[in-house]
Amino acid sequence: MPDLSHTLQGYDLGYLHIIAELWGIELEAPDVRSGRKNLSKRLLNSALVEEIVEALPKEAGEALGDLLGSDSRIPWTKFTQQY
Repeated sequence: MPDLSHTLQGYDLGYLHIIAELWGIELEAPDVRSGRKNLSKRLLNSALVEEIVEALPKEAGEALGDLLGSDSRIPWTKFTQQY
């Protein structure tokens, strides 16, 4: 599975700004390369991740908890049927 920085490759700077906005992050970057690097770093901030996870709806939190409890490996069909 690709890391976050590789996942963001192929997106233009405008799209990176949209992702940042949805996560409540102000992204200041002069170009897409630095934007991707800065956004990846900010999205991996443990305090931000914890805040987002705590704000998830109950069902989404349960799905994430089950996924984490199974070493992040649940067959896709089972996961989609259950959640």
